[in-house]
Amino acid sequence: MTFRNLFLIVTYFVAMGSMRAQVLDEEIGFIYVKAEYLFETGRYEDAIKQYNIVITRDALYKEAIIHRGMAKYGLAAYKGSKLDAMMSIELTGITGASAALLGRSFAAMNDAKAAITSLSAAALHLIIEIPIILNGVLQYMKVIIN
Repeated sequence: MTFRNLFLIVTYFVAMGSMRAQVLDEEIGFIYVKAEYLFETGRYEDAIKQYNIVITRDALYKEAIIHRGMAKYGLAAYKGSKLDAMMSIELTGITGASAALLGRSFAAMNDAKAAITSLSAAALHLIIEIPIILNGVLQYMKVIIN
């Protein structure tokens, strides 16, 4: 076998592997969009099933974890929503959404002290995030105007 043939074979398998990865990413993205639609229309059980598929295929799909927690909260599965909020915090750090979900879950489970702490963190993140978001909007408007 010549070097050229070996090179062609290796190139073929690398190309096929990357194409398969792209198809898998697109499929996960489609399932995630479906889960989001189900969540937005209040079909929480179906949304959770779709989020579970996404998380099973890509455990680091961070948005799916926090949104699954929100869907669990919508079903009054507060322990599950708390666990998903905590998992999200482990993966991405504390965000306003994860702190808010954690605080709401604690409040629903009658843990007032933990709820106040988490909701305070959520409020702090909101105070920090609003100027950043507004700055982004202003920059975008400058681009459009010019």
